[in-house]
Amino acid sequence: MMNRYRVNKKYHYLLLFTAAVYAYLLLKIVIFKTLASPLDLFTGNHPDLRSLNMVPFDGIWLHGLSFGYNLQAIIGNIILFIPLGILLHLLFVNRKYPLLKSLGLVVASSLFIEGVQYLARIGVTDINDLILNTAGGAIGIAIAITLIKSIGATNAKKSVAILGAAIAAILLILNGLLLFAN
Repeated sequence: MMNRYRVNKKYHYLLLFTAAVYAYLLLKIVIFKTLASPLDLFTGNHPDLRSLNMVPFDGIWLHGLSFGYNLQAIIGNIILFIPLGILLHLLFVNRKYPLLKSLGLVVASSLFIEGVQYLARIGVTDINDLILNTAGGAIGIAIAITLIKSIGATNAKKSVAILGAAIAAILLILNGLLLFAN
């Protein structure tokens, strides 16, 4: 029994490692993309970009910009949050109300990012981003639920933990190489 507990803990920690690397990369892509240094977020040494859109679906398709740009912006917001839904649901699968907890944290994560963008004046705070990010997280949760139903919770956790940790390690190495090269 103890050996099985250690194995499950190992995969749980691999999922946490993957989630931490994902969170780092997500913040780097969304929050720190326009900053020369993360410290610029606190010093104000960045372009002053504050915009707020609280009307759902208003401006989701920007006229005057190409079809490809609009599609990339919409799909990108969805795809960025699919891994979060998968990871959160697998982390909460053995707890009470895993669907509510994982979906609630997806929404809270998106609200946090939008709030930081608004408060730090580093981007557009947009209800459409919240809607699309939540849709992406929900898709991720649906993928996790499908995995759990098809191969079982333990195997789903193991598979995602191993694959996720391998991808996370590769992305960290590539990120380190990029930082070193610049």
